[in-house]
Amino acid sequence: MDTESIRAAVLRLFPPGTPAPEVARTLRENGVGRDGVSSYFPPDRDGHAGIRVEFDPYEPGWVKRSFGVSMRFDSGLLTSEVEAREWWTGL
Repeated sequence: MDTESIRAAVLRLFPPGTPAPEVARTLRENGVGRDGVSSYFPPDRDGHAGIRVEFDPYEPGWVKRSFGVSMRFDSGLLTSEVEAREWWTGL
């Protein structure tokens, strides 16, 4: 798993023009926010939203990978941009 494959997967689910309520519903239906390692932050007043996927607590090792997806919504609350990022977290 890398940032490009995550970005591509998000764009397959939510192509440009997807309404914000559909994004929230689909993420919720797929367990985001209910699994203990992921969360969704809906669009703020500037149209920025985010998805965080934290490290897997059952994966061995002291340093773990986490991912974030930044989503941008236009003034009509339709998706317009997606960017994925990765960072490392030490326990």
